[in-house]
Amino acid sequence: MLGLFVKKPWSSFYKKGMKSWEIRSYPTDYRGDILIIESKTNRAICKMKLTDCIPLTKERWEMNFEKHRTSCSFESLPYHNNSHPAYAWVLSFPELILGDTRIERKDKKPFIELDDSISDDLDFERIEFLPERLACKFLGNTMLVYWLKKNYFALVAMTDLSTYSTRIITDEIGQNEIDYIIAQLDCNG
Repeated sequence: MLGLFVKKPWSSFYKKGMKSWEIRSYPTDYRGDILIIESKTNRAICKMKLTDCIPLTKERWEMNFEKHRTSCSFESLPYHNNSHPAYAWVLSFPELILGDTRIERKDKKPFIELDDSISDDLDFERIEFLPERLACKFLGNTMLVYWLKKNYFALVAMTDLSTYSTRIITDEIGQNEIDYIIAQLDCNG
């Protein structure tokens, strides 16, 4: 089993069932169980299956915001440069780890090899991914957030990335739905 150290807020997005792509600067051939571990605390957050690893293109990046939840443009993605693509490690079948389990980090590597038996002593609860889909488009320092639900498509917010101020710009959907979308973007829970 592979343990992958992930910084906040990304670790909390996995915990909420809101993220299914881990973005890395390198590909992996590994397929199988993976523990998502919060970097600063070394706390095991959830177990998932690493099912694929795909190179990212600009179009794939912008149309899959709900999978990666990263609010930067493809061009400013720190893992990507002109000679090497960034990669999405595709994760599925999330299970929340119940209780407080810490994984000792022996060095600064972003991953650790773990014995498969580690999960024998853990209790899990299935995490359901949210069915709504969010997409984003970047125009300079502005991030546009779109909400896609069944046959419905709405531009719901604009965020100025230089000040991190967000302006809700739609009145086509109800305030409770807008609040729900904004709560999905909250990384503190």
